[in-house]
Amino acid sequence: MNSENNKNYQAYLNINGQLVRLTKIFINIDGGTFWKPNVTYIELFGQNITTNEVVKEKIKP
Repeated sequence: MNSENNKNYQAYLNINGQLVRLTKIFINIDGGTFWKPNVTYIELFGQNITTNEVVKEKIKP
Protein backbone atom coordinates (compact mmCIF):
# COMPACT_ATOMS: atom_id res chain seq x y z
CA MET A 1 0.00 0.00 0.00
CA ASN A 2 1.29 3.45 -0.89
CA SER A 3 1.06 6.00 1.92
CA GLU A 4 -0.31 9.33 0.75
CA ASN A 5 1.76 11.26 3.34
CA ASN A 6 5.28 10.11 2.49
CA LYS A 7 4.90 8.33 -0.89
CA ASN A 8 6.49 5.12 0.51
CA TYR A 9 5.06 1.64 0.19
CA GLN A 10 4.01 -0.09 3.41
CA ALA A 11 2.81 -3.61 4.18
CA TYR A 12 -0.18 -4.21 6.44
CA LEU A 13 -1.04 -7.58 7.96
CA ASN A 14 -2.66 -9.27 10.93
CA ILE A 15 -0.34 -10.15 13.81
CA ASN A 16 -1.99 -11.80 16.82
CA GLY A 17 -5.41 -10.67 15.57
CA GLN A 18 -4.42 -7.00 15.22
CA LEU A 19 -4.08 -5.01 12.01
CA VAL A 20 -0.51 -3.70 11.99
CA ARG A 21 1.95 -1.93 9.70
CA LEU A 22 4.93 -4.24 9.18
CA THR A 23 8.16 -2.66 10.42
CA LYS A 24 10.67 -5.53 10.54
CA ILE A 25 11.13 -9.22 9.67
CA PHE A 26 13.81 -11.34 11.35
CA ILE A 27 14.66 -14.81 9.99
CA ASN A 28 16.87 -17.05 12.14
CA ILE A 29 18.87 -19.56 10.08
CA ASP A 30 20.87 -22.40 11.63
CA GLY A 31 22.97 -24.12 8.98
CA GLY A 32 21.71 -25.73 5.83
CA THR A 33 22.84 -24.66 2.38
CA PHE A 34 22.53 -21.50 0.32
CA TRP A 35 19.57 -22.92 -1.64
CA LYS A 36 17.97 -24.72 1.32
CA PRO A 37 18.74 -22.96 4.61
CA ASN A 38 17.54 -24.42 7.91
CA VAL A 39 15.09 -21.75 9.13
CA THR A 40 14.49 -22.23 12.87
CA TYR A 41 12.02 -19.35 13.32
CA ILE A 42 10.71 -16.12 11.82
CA GLU A 43 9.74 -13.03 13.82
CA LEU A 44 7.38 -10.39 12.46
CA PHE A 45 7.34 -6.93 14.06
CA GLY A 46 4.74 -4.28 13.45
CA GLN A 47 2.96 -1.24 14.81
CA ASN A 48 -0.78 -1.36 15.53
CA ILE A 49 -2.41 1.18 13.22
CA THR A 50 -4.92 2.42 15.82
CA THR A 51 -2.94 2.32 19.11
CA ASN A 52 0.66 2.61 17.78
CA GLU A 53 1.52 -0.32 20.08
CA VAL A 54 4.48 -2.48 19.01
CA VAL A 55 3.31 -6.01 18.19
CA LYS A 56 5.38 -9.11 17.37
CA GLU A 57 4.76 -12.71 16.41
CA LYS A 58 7.17 -15.64 16.32
CA ILE A 59 6.56 -18.34 13.70
CA LYS A 60 8.26 -21.74 13.81
CA PRO A 61 8.08 -23.47 10.42
